[in-house]
Amino acid sequence: MGRKSRRAADSSYQLEEILGPENDSAAGERPLEVQPNPTRRPRKTTGARPKSTGSQPKLTSAQPEHPKPKAVLLRIPPNVMQKMVRALKKRPVKQTRYYWILEAIEEKASRELARKP
Repeated sequence: MGRKSRRAADSSYQLEEILGPENDSAAGERPLEVQPNPTRRPRKTTGARPKSTGSQPKLTSAQPEHPKPKAVLLRIPPNVMQKMVRALKKRPVKQTRYYWILEAIEEKASRELARKP
């Protein structure tokens, strides 16, 4: 038996092992039933979250004391960005634009809150 014919014989034997000798896949009698893969982990199902009973969530030791920061899209005009970059370059210690913006917002908010109406 040649190499190709041995492979063909092996593959037909494997097909008979999978499909069974009575099932002919070429005839298209019935489709092969798909069995779940035993080595694959099942997906975690996400159900609805339970409603909270209190007005504020209770903190546990696993939860951080501060809430996660919120993402905000900020559009800065080019002239303001240039001023910010110049101010950052004058600082003796290198600082990121992100931190500089946060610092500016904090200073402005503190001034606004300290102002008496």
